[in-house]
Amino acid sequence: MAVYERSLEIAAPPQRIWAYLSDFNNWEKLTETRGWLSKSSSRFRLAEGSAPGENAVVLVEGRGQTAAWVIRDWVPLRQIAIATQDKRWLAGYTAAIAFAIEPKTSLATHVTLRCRLEPAGFLLGIILSLSAPLCQKRAEAAVQATLDRLRATLE
Repeated sequence: MAVYERSLEIAAPPQRIWAYLSDFNNWEKLTETRGWLSKSSSRFRLAEGSAPGENAVVLVEGRGQTAAWVIRDWVPLRQIAIATQDKRWLAGYTAAIAFAIEPKTSLATHVTLRCRLEPAGFLLGIILSLSAPLCQKRAEAAVQATLDRLRATLE
């Protein structure tokens, strides 16, 4: 299992951070990554008929595929967490993304982003174990970049 977590303080009240994070349309801007030749991002949106809240379905579209994630935690002004599971034998996994919001003062908020990936398939497990140092460095940088984008957007 791989867990990547970073925190930072944002000069904005928790209400403003919650309003931004609870709109999944904003997550595309936050999760944009740069590759060797281009940038890529995933589009996040609530499934048709889903209302924001626990057990709602969030569709994540990227690289020509759509995955269904489920909101596991929805605590207004405090936490949003989504998770997914892919049960393929060779490349299956479970994954989760969680934002925790902790007020510090009326104008400062501590935000933590935690991403977890657990291989459930044989092939993905081998790939992650062989490339762990490189994957960890890139994943930690992506988590930090996501928080930096959030801060730049809200401050």
